[in-house]
Amino acid sequence: MILNVPRNLMNRVRTLTTKPGVAPDSIIKKVLQKNSFPGGVIQNFLNQGRRTIPPRAREPGGERLTYHAITHVPGISERLKKEISRSIENVRITLQPALPNRKMFTALKDRLPTEHKRDVVYKVPCGACPKRYIATTSQLLKHRMQKHKSDCRVPIRNEHATTLCYHTSQTGHQFKLGEPTILDQHKKRNTEEHPGMFLDQKGVPTIGQ
Repeated sequence: MILNVPRNLMNRVRTLTTKPGVAPDSIIKKVLQKNSFPGGVIQNFLNQGRRTIPPRAREPGGERLTYHAITHVPGISERLKKEISRSIENVRITLQPALPNRKMFTALKDRLPTEHKRDVVYKVPCGACPKRYIATTSQLLKHRMQKHKSDCRVPIRNEHATTLCYHTSQTGHQFKLGEPTILDQHKKRNTEEHPGMFLDQKGVPTIGQ
């Protein structure tokens, strides 16, 4: 199966490369060398390929065909394809969809809800002023919001309460804990919780206010 990969690569490069001055064999050799194929194996493939260039890539007279792709427009592209192939020698037209495959098929998995994500940098806006609280958490974001809500009960009893809680206590403002926004997500698990900071209306960070 592994040997089919360079074989298919070789056939495609030799079939589709039509730019003057470009040596298909040099492209194939560089790609295979970059992927750590032995020199002897590379040379065998190149020698085999010279004897087995796909016949569909050439006209009966031996001239090389050139392929070009155009976007498929029903009722128009088919007629344009026939006209070009009939009027221009050694040129073949292929039709491609207007939308790429990733836009034509739906995702197989549902997106993970924001509140069920962990190891994130998150932002919570204050409901009464322009300040926004930013911090990191390794917990599920839903559980972290519940912890904020619990810690912000007056009087504050948790000595490790965040600046979000102290802002609520000192001003009476309530944060929109049901509307957190994820700014970034860690690739590695981080078990430490950081105290967080505020951003004012101009985006300037302020800590402990």
